[in-house]
Amino acid sequence: MDRQFQCPCHGSGYAPDETVVRGPAPLPLKIVRVVAIDNSILISPWTK
Repeated sequence: MDRQFQCPCHGSGYAPDETVVRGPAPLPLKIVRVVAIDNSILISPWTK
């Protein structure tokens, strides 16, 4: 698959829909909202 997200810590691979395509991860990614304001990065649950 051309488009994958890879975990730099454990090497798990995820498809664009957040499903696991290569372990060791047992669960899909959690979607979060990330906002950078000044020198801070704010992370909150995705609510849509």
